[in-house]
Amino acid sequence: VEITRASVYTSCKKDTSIYSNRIKMFEEMKRNNYDVFMMETVGPGEKCVDIQLAVEMLHYATVANAYDVAILLSGDKDFLPALLRTRQKGRKVAIVAMRAGCNRALYETPNVKDYDVIWIDDYLDQLIVPRTNTPNKSPISTFTISKVIYDFIKQSGLPKVSSRDIGRYLKQIEVGGTSLLEELKQFYGGLFQFLTVSGCFEVARQSEQEERLARLLDPSDKTFWAELHGGAEQMLLEEAKLSHFTPVEKEFFDDYSISDLIDDDQSYYFSRQKLGLLLEGDDEEESYTVEPFVIPNDLMQDLTTCKVAELKEECRERGLPVSGTKAALIERIQADMEEQISELRRQHTEKTKIKRPQMSGRLRIEKPLPPLVRPVPPEAEQYLEGLVKEYIQARGGKASSRDIGRYLAANAGSASPAVNSRMKKQTALSELKDLYGGLNTFLLHREASFEKFSD
Repeated sequence: VEITRASVYTSCKKDTSIYSNRIKMFEEMKRNNYDVFMMETVGPGEKCVDIQLAVEMLHYATVANAYDVAILLSGDKDFLPALLRTRQKGRKVAIVAMRAGCNRALYETPNVKDYDVIWIDDYLDQLIVPRTNTPNKSPISTFTISKVIYDFIKQSGLPKVSSRDIGRYLKQIEVGGTSLLEELKQFYGGLFQFLTVSGCFEVARQSEQEERLARLLDPSDKTFWAELHGGAEQMLLEEAKLSHFTPVEKEFFDDYSISDLIDDDQSYYFSRQKLGLLLEGDDEEESYTVEPFVIPNDLMQDLTTCKVAELKEECRERGLPVSGTKAALIERIQADMEEQISELRRQHTEKTKIKRPQMSGRLRIEKPLPPLVRPVPPEAEQYLEGLVKEYIQARGGKASSRDIGRYLAANAGSASPAVNSRMKKQTALSELKDLYGGLNTFLLHREASFEKFSD
């Protein structure tokens, strides 16, 4: 069965919020290629929706080759005249409905349909995916996760970002001892489901042909694209007003800084790779610029347009059996083509020997140092450096930026008169932010004393 058109007819009131679940549902339908016809509800109930559906059904019944079977998802008997007229135009009709919501006239009146009614009740176990956990039991609100993903995509400066990069990034971010990626999987059904439901993001899967090629180039590639919705910022503001933040989230946002967590060359590697925007690496032998693998045109031909004699000749040239139907010949040739493409890809990979950057390793800082918020008193600089060194040494020579921040927050600031004249009784973390703007800038200015790593 080939679906030629899937249309949805509905309405909503003029003042319905674009952030309501109703609007989000229909926006999600649009993203999944439904034709959504949204009318305005001016009274207590929907008006003219049934008429619009009936008109469209009859219109396309008169258009040659528009469709063969009209499937109506409704139990409303008002569609009886439209169903009868559609059948008179030579089209077949099917009805899909819930038993409790289907008027008896639809399944008892003769000459209304060409098939038995398909009851949705019989397929609910296949259509409904039960939640293993409900989101409201999560200690992390949807706003917190949306905010982190929003910042990551916006910081990239790219038109869209690979889900693979987003997933790697979320895996690094911990809130209350749990990574945001694990939180998504446990409470929200995974990254794809979260992005599509949130309303702040646009999600785009690859086309069938692109996906097939991607599998040939990289069998493990199951990525998709994500970009910011036009009204994402406003949506986040609205969601923030409705969110009740837990102590864990408040603690997270006290230390949260997107610039401390992202390294452009590594964090967006897969996005840049797919968009053809890979940067040159620091070492010549580890250049990240990849010569793209191009599949030869003769391995991309549409075999369905070939005649049987041509397919048999192709099989002979490839040393394949020439017996069988056209479909069998095509399947045989395609399987051989895929093997050939896989071998060419392997040879290409072996030839280029590209080394992908990992999420761990020393970051080489070649950018100019970010400016300081204000001149740093020597005594404050020495005090803060001493605290950071003290903590790192106590942790065996390596510590995460989040743990360092917590340690600084637990210690008092320096006794520098220049600092205390502005801020009294501040913590060492507050002092560091006041002078440097953040831990990342502090470490960059003290590169001679510290090595900065990403995990």
